Amino acid sequence: MREAGYSDEEANRVKAIIGKKGLGRDPDVQALEDCACLVFLENYFADFSRKIKHDHMVRIVQMTWRKMSPRAHELALQLPMSDASLALVKEALGVE
Repeated sequence: MREAGYSDEEANRVKAIIGKKGLGRDPDVQALEDCACLVFLENYFADFSRKIKHDHMVRIVQMTWRKMSPRAHELALQLPMSDASLALVKEALGVE
């Protein structure tokens, strides 16, 4: 970024966001993490979950969920998912 003319301050800010410095406290860092988690759930989760052992997949969902904001939780539960994917998410969350 510096070679492209951005200031040290701008480059350091992007470095902090990409490095997830301040997850849960910094709105920009949280927005990027929420976006990444939602993209995973919407576009890659179903295929990925078929390749991973069930118990491990439950732990992955739990870890992913912990990184997400409450608003991202709401959005995630509104994503179109197969019955199998939704059941896996609900199992990971301990919800019926």
